Amino acid sequence: MPLHAPLFGAHPIAAGTVTLDGAPYKPINPDVAMKAGIAYVPEDRRRHGVIPEMSVSVNATLAVLRALSRGPFLDAGREREVAA
Repeated sequence: MPLHAPLFGAHPIAAGTVTLDGAPYKPINPDVAMKAGIAYVPEDRRRHGVIPEMSVSVNATLAVLRALSRGPFLDAGREREVAA
């Protein structure tokens, strides 16, 4: 699993279309979309794409926390490795 997908999906799709490999695509949830390689990049990334109070490393790995965790515990070393 690639460890570079952003967080998205707080709101349902309101407008527009997505095509994947030339065919219409409508994911049923963010996990399905991420597994298909779909990512969301906001127009204003400074305002909507990061949490300014957190480090670059933390922001870079927010969307892949599950892959960096063992149960309820984050593997901080792996987080630093992925962010680097």
